[in-house]
Amino acid sequence: MALIAAVFTVCLASGYGYAFGGRQQCGRSMASTRIVGGQTASRGSWPWMAKLQLNFDTPKGPLTQGAHCGGSLISNQWILTAAHCTNEWPDDYTVNSIFATFGDEEEGNQIYVNISQHYLNGFNKTNFKDDIALYKLERPLDFNGQDSSLEPICLPPRGLNIPAGAKCTVTGWGVTSTNGTESRTLGQVQLPIVDNGLCSLKWGASFRPATQLCAGYLFGGEDFCQGDSGGPFNCQLANGAYVAQGNGFGEQQCGRSIASTRIIRGQTASRGAWPWMIKLNYMFNTSKGPDTDGAQCGGALISDQWILTAAHCTNEWPDDYKVNEIAVTFVDTDERSQYYVDINQIYLNRFNKTNFENDIALYKLNKPLDFNGEHNFLGPICLPPRGLNIRAGAKCVATGWGRTATNGNGSAILRQVSLPILENSVCSMRWRNLFRSTKKLCTGYLLGGKDICQGDSGGPFNCQLGDGTWVAYGIISFTDKRGCGLPFTPTVFTRVAPYISWIEAITGLTF
Repeated sequence: MALIAAVFTVCLASGYGYAFGGRQQCGRSMASTRIVGGQTASRGSWPWMAKLQLNFDTPKGPLTQGAHCGGSLISNQWILTAAHCTNEWPDDYTVNSIFATFGDEEEGNQIYVNISQHYLNGFNKTNFKDDIALYKLERPLDFNGQDSSLEPICLPPRGLNIPAGAKCTVTGWGVTSTNGTESRTLGQVQLPIVDNGLCSLKWGASFRPATQLCAGYLFGGEDFCQGDSGGPFNCQLANGAYVAQGNGFGEQQCGRSIASTRIIRGQTASRGAWPWMIKLNYMFNTSKGPDTDGAQCGGALISDQWILTAAHCTNEWPDDYKVNEIAVTFVDTDERSQYYVDINQIYLNRFNKTNFENDIALYKLNKPLDFNGEHNFLGPICLPPRGLNIRAGAKCVATGWGRTATNGNGSAILRQVSLPILENSVCSMRWRNLFRSTKKLCTGYLLGGKDICQGDSGGPFNCQLGDGTWVAYGIISFTDKRGCGLPFTPTVFTRVAPYISWIEAITGLTF
């Protein structure tokens, strides 16, 4: 991630050194003051660390150890964690048990205790306000007996204000890379506290400095990841004691691809190279009967439930055709990992089908995807920074399952083509009133040969930033109806950045 790594909910206590139940010994660690970032934690370094694991009843049967978060002991019977750990699963999943694990999977000192109650404080899952929760263990721990390997962390003094630039430590068993596997041993990474103004710039109204904390490296590289949510931000006071200064949530990982920076133009895409790519399939009722193989467009996942595509994909069919279903297909038709989801809502933004103005749409899936579970082969693309302006001559990548030749058949496998960005004047000359440079993008080869084609509409124009992240810089809008790859016929994309405020307003997400 290129800007802000994480936001933490601030935890403030009545006074240093006191945990619930009157116990005064807390926050003692074997960890040295100087933590080695991003490495395995020494055994016993963080004796308050808990892993929360949830067992579900699902439509497909029981799912044991289906999800986990971190947490920290603050007494012999209470765990502090994040509220979003309590309700971040599909609507048709029912939690039948929650238990806490202490100690590493690879060590013989694991302790399991069931959770009997949990408490939230007005948590708002849309903007992560009040992202804090308390879990009560079904039995007290015995710090002086069988549970002597454990100890609570202290809560910080109410007035504690650690300055920007100071470093504290995040701990957890989360995945060690985007879309990677969970760690079997406790990991730790040291993160600097960042000025609140930077998180306000990145997260907008979702960041509340009175109850949240901004931390991370501006150029990425070290951070927490999925499965670490709810764990403490361990800050060491001058007397050596550690306090839980916050519980974290981070930006949803996006724009990570196994594609190399240099794309081979006009060829088959490597499997997994574009994990946000989707195919929209439309089924119609027509005057001649059902048409189940009617039309297709591309699109891109921008979250676990939202697709970005072109508005003209929504109404580009004869007047006597009525859409009875729109289905989303992920990955290629010749792969076993295909997955289908229906669309239940569509949003346009004053689309003009005459001049293709505002050719952008949002489709909402009828259920969220599970990027950390059954849909771990998928991932969202990032939206571009609002002020991003990529110079003419730079190349980005269009992806889709459209035709590979004029009047040809659609491709069974995902394809990619690298296209250069052209000066706006080229498209203004060719397309005249159809091209408005403030919200559209001009691309292609002046001599033709390589281009997008029918069936590719709505797919993203994938541009890679300096830190390796891919962003949806544009959406495939239109080219010449006479054919594909014609000379002196540039392709027009809808710019995404001018519509980010609209996207946020519709989805309730912050980009």
